[in-house]
Amino acid sequence: MRKHNVSVNEIIEALMSRHLRIYLGKNNYKILARNPHSGRYLTIFLRRTWGSNYRLKTARDSTDAEKRLYNRKIRG
Repeated sequence: MRKHNVSVNEIIEALMSRHLRIYLGKNNYKILARNPHSGRYLTIFLRRTWGSNYRLKTARDSTDAEKRLYNRKIRG
């Protein structure tokens, strides 16, 4: 995640958040999350390796559109 300047700890904190938005693709997941400590919005990509196992592909700052989608879904 060096390319996007996102640490593994930030990803873990965001995934432990109460509010996640998860979108399933054919062989991957796209997760919109907000780090509760920094307030940073992250888009996290996981890809299926085999069976029901997934591996972190990358994580980056969310785009403005993804932030709006996250906030709209969370507020309900």
